[in-house]
Amino acid sequence: MGDQPQTGLRERKKLATREALHEAALRLFAARGYRTTTVADIAAAADVSERTFFRYFRSKEDVALQDVGRLLPQLEEAIQGRPPDEAPLRALLNAFLAVAESAEAPQLALLYSGPPMSWPTPPTQSGARMLTALEAAVAAALLTRPGAPAEPEQDRRFRVLIAARAGFAAFRSALIRFHELGGVEALPAERFVALVREAFALLEDGCRAPSRAPR
Repeated sequence: MGDQPQTGLRERKKLATREALHEAALRLFAARGYRTTTVADIAAAADVSERTFFRYFRSKEDVALQDVGRLLPQLEEAIQGRPPDEAPLRALLNAFLAVAESAEAPQLALLYSGPPMSWPTPPTQSGARMLTALEAAVAAALLTRPGAPAEPEQDRRFRVLIAARAGFAAFRSALIRFHELGGVEALPAERFVALVREAFALLEDGCRAPSRAPR
């Protein structure tokens, strides 16, 4: 019983150090930009060593995406709340729009690196896991949406999974485009919301090029 207060104090110190690293990283990302901020910069701003940093985070990407996990329940709730007669792809668009304005959503663009206008490099392992988790949450939420129309289960599953995967690809494309245009370092969240709308509109239109006005 005697060491319980000491144990509690150690845990509070760990939480305080982790939060200090997170806050320092966000301040530096805002001031200097994500790409130019190093782990050494973050550790120094939080007044700890790089070795201490790596006790709490595997990379600066992990710091940036610490809050992104909050998107999962938000997205699931938004999908579940769409009207039962709404087509899966439209329901997914409206759900994505509901979460796109959150502070965490545009930060997903940090998963993509490389110079503007280049083919984006794949996310790192932790980033790929986050995207996989989001895609799985999207599919599961669409499949369990209340009031689904009566049809053979296998047919419905195939139809809904196509919508989930295609819709998530459109969302990822909006993230990539957001990154290419400057990302969270240069653009407001409203620009990301507009790109999500544009990506789904292109998907629903068959990704056709706009027709040219006659000369």
